[in-house]
Amino acid sequence: MKTKYMLFTLTASMLTCCISDRDDYISGRCLRESVITASQERTRAYVRDVGATATNNISDYTIVWDAGDQIGVFLSGPTKANNVLFTSESGTAAEIASFIGYFSSPPNTGTYTYYAYSPYTANAGTDITALQGQLSSQQTQHDNKGTHIGDNLLEMAVAYDTTNEGTRMTFTNQFTILNFKVKYRELGINGESLNLSNASISSIKVYIASDESSTTPLTDFSYSLAGGYTFDLEHRTVQMDSSNYQTEVTCSVTGDNIITGATDDTALDVWVVVYPIDIGENFLAADITTNLGTFHTIRRISSNGGKLMPNSVYVLPATIRSSSLVD
Repeated sequence: MKTKYMLFTLTASMLTCCISDRDDYISGRCLRESVITASQERTRAYVRDVGATATNNISDYTIVWDAGDQIGVFLSGPTKANNVLFTSESGTAAEIASFIGYFSSPPNTGTYTYYAYSPYTANAGTDITALQGQLSSQQTQHDNKGTHIGDNLLEMAVAYDTTNEGTRMTFTNQFTILNFKVKYRELGINGESLNLSNASISSIKVYIASDESSTTPLTDFSYSLAGGYTFDLEHRTVQMDSSNYQTEVTCSVTGDNIITGATDDTALDVWVVVYPIDIGENFLAADITTNLGTFHTIRRISSNGGKLMPNSVYVLPATIRSSSLVD
């Protein structure tokens, strides 16, 4: 997961020499190149609690960069650059991370515009107003810390600078994070007949349903949760592709997947990234597949008029119980 701020520190190279403090720097890449170090500052993102009794409860939630995260950088000004790859060299997920990349023609004195996005895509394109991306409908969680989220979030930033000494960029996340807190109904309570304390999750499938008892997804484009999109770095907007969309998103859980708790504090966290869409009066549904079968959970989004907001994390209690077993 990521914060929203980066600090670019630019070190320009001379035509005849290399400037770098990296032991593994490749001398053959020296000519007219520069090295940018992007240091991230600790910031906060919002959590939107859509619980039945606290629909507008907003609290702080820490989001950090992951090891190996990649960003794409565009430069506009006296010198230009298109979709230059910068990679985090931090060994672990951290609140401060260094990103290293190379401009073939580094900026000098002048007025420059820096554009950046995450995660980096080699075939995104060169037109900053019509870049291409893909939000996967098949996501994989390797642990319950959400380290896979950065593979799917789209974050964009723009900044202006008149020197070659660096600039600060504010990143905005364009998508929605769903945090399912999976717990079980204890045996013997309210007619429960299954011992669910030994359940392990293999996946969660998310979709939009028309009514509270439905297990069938709505398939119209307006309810698409993933697929292709076009994004505009200049205006920081996203347009979903109506010819390439998915109305179901499945997150496979391959790491910590044992449901050990019956309360929110001990629940298993599963994280899913989706498009921010207007659900309206419909319902957000999830099919939780476990070693004991598939359980169905569903709820209405009562905040923001039924809209999933970008740059937000929605906390969704999801209780598996005998009565919700569907397969």
